[in-house]
Amino acid sequence: YKDNRFLAQEDIDRLENETDKYYYDVYTLGRWGVLGHLIYTNWEVRDLSEVLKTTHQFYNGLDFGFFPDPAAFIRVGLNRAKKEVYIFKERKGTHYTNDVLAKEIKPIIGREVVTCDNAEPKSIQELNNDGVNAVPARKGPGSLEFGIKWLQRMKIIVDVSCTGTVGELRKYKYREDRNGQVLPQPVDKDNHLLDGLRYALEDVMVQTKVS
Repeated sequence: YKDNRFLAQEDIDRLENETDKYYYDVYTLGRWGVLGHLIYTNWEVRDLSEVLKTTHQFYNGLDFGFFPDPAAFIRVGLNRAKKEVYIFKERKGTHYTNDVLAKEIKPIIGREVVTCDNAEPKSIQELNNDGVNAVPARKGPGSLEFGIKWLQRMKIIVDVSCTGTVGELRKYKYREDRNGQVLPQPVDKDNHLLDGLRYALEDVMVQTKVS
């Protein structure tokens, strides 16, 4: 990062104050690294244009953010028989106000429902005011772990255009204690599209048992 003269000061501060050892080694110091405790390894990248043509039901999720955390929207499909989740579209960016989010999302989903992080009821209402059919995720105790385990039993197929989702899948990992032992808790970092993925499929997860 010291060789990147285009970095803003807030980006430099964030990199220099990184507390996760792996992220500090790789993203601050630029060293090579291999993640040994990835949460999702059950995914691949594919051109989904043909699958998109035959998909008739979509699920949409939105994780709110502004800066430094981005807002993240994701649009997915599901094949229950094959146990496959298809990630067709994504939108991710910082400094998105809710009216900008509405303009990004509405052309994609029309009057379909988008399930949002329930921590921001005001943002959900503002999206509805702008014509987006936004509803809060239920979440609740244990929903994060349940959602992760449900997705781990599926095959996640990401369209080639969804580079942000691929980036998150490559980095999303479990925490470690000071002795390097893996803890059953994900690192809450660079997971905004993946949070949106869980919100999008929340109702299906409750209805569908995957063995």
